[in-house]
Amino acid sequence: GKSIVITERVMTVVLKAIEENRINEIRILLTTFNKELKNYLLSWLKELFEREGLKYERTAKYDVGFRFEGSLDENITLMHFDIIPTRIWKEIEPETNPFFSDSLQFDNYHHRILDEVIDVVKKAAKITTKEYDNVLNPTYILDEYHRVIYGQEYWNKEEYYLGERRGRPRLQKEGSRRKLIWATIQTYLKGMEQRKTSSVFTRRHKFLKKIQEENSIFRNLFSHIFVDEFQDCTQADYKIFYGLLSDNNNLVLAGDYAQAVHLGSSADIP
Repeated sequence: GKSIVITERVMTVVLKAIEENRINEIRILLTTFNKELKNYLLSWLKELFEREGLKYERTAKYDVGFRFEGSLDENITLMHFDIIPTRIWKEIEPETNPFFSDSLQFDNYHHRILDEVIDVVKKAAKITTKEYDNVLNPTYILDEYHRVIYGQEYWNKEEYYLGERRGRPRLQKEGSRRKLIWATIQTYLKGMEQRKTSSVFTRRHKFLKKIQEENSIFRNLFSHIFVDEFQDCTQADYKIFYGLLSDNNNLVLAGDYAQAVHLGSSADIP
């Protein structure tokens, strides 16, 4: 039901703008972490356009979009969240786009690379036992990068060594485990750059840093952002939404914390 409601909320914004003769000011991003749901949202939107008798054309500025009669630009953009960094960067500033030459890789690749990195870190630290295997394993390291290093914006080692790491297993502050995890993640990220490979999370990380640059042209691209399945948003993901929005009051969320399978207990609204 919540996904039906969010499309009705989109239509409320559109119809009010048309009534007030300011549809040209409306730039809506509708995004979700669920690829199948994206197709349903698209179908429901088109049904609503027909219900209201709206005149529109299909557009593809970033991915899938719609422009209504009387507007000069795309009014609704529908994108799966993982492609937002690549599509927006390609459209807005292609000359600095770092994703042209890198290769997006998925879990099996990253687990294999991390197995190699962990061996290197263990040898450097002269670890010969399984004492640290609860944290020095690919699954834990990838979750720590996604949920904490990127997700909670602990972007330097001092912050990471002392940070609270909300929703994650407790680790002693400035303890050996935090230091080993940090060394592993930094070695992993450097290796990714050298191999010209990436993950959806490293791409988000670069995109957020770009948005946060002074006078970034990536800011204020949308008047409204609607997020379905918000339970998969990290704190850093919200920062991406805030950066893209011209008014942060126009962020609308739908979701269910009980379904936070990707973030677990680290899921949190700012």
